[in-house]
Amino acid sequence: MLKHTQKIHVFADVEFLETDEEIAGRLIGMIEWNISKEKDVRVRVEDRWVPLTGHVGCHEDSEQAGQFAKIVKGCAGFTNHLVVAVTEKESPLQCVA
Repeated sequence: MLKHTQKIHVFADVEFLETDEEIAGRLIGMIEWNISKEKDVRVRVEDRWVPLTGHVGCHEDSEQAGQFAKIVKGCAGFTNHLVVAVTEKESPLQCVA
C-alpha cells in the first residue's frame, strides 16, 4: 500500500467563510461526481480544516481529492491521509519463483 500525505494552509477573508457542514457537503459532492474508481473517502470538517481519510483506487484519485479540497469554498486547509489500495492484479511488482 502506498500512502500520500499533503498539508497546506490557506487563509480566506472572513466574509466568505462557509460552515463546516457546507464545506463537507460541497467536497463530498465533488469527490462523488468526479472520482469514479473504487473509493471509500471520509470527509470530516473541523473549523474549516479538512482531513481526508479512507482509500482510493489510484494515486491520481488521491491527488484529485486533494485538489478539490484546495478549491472548495471556505476550506482553510486540508490533510490528505488517503491510502491508495492496490489490488494484486494492479500491482506493478510480480513474484517470480
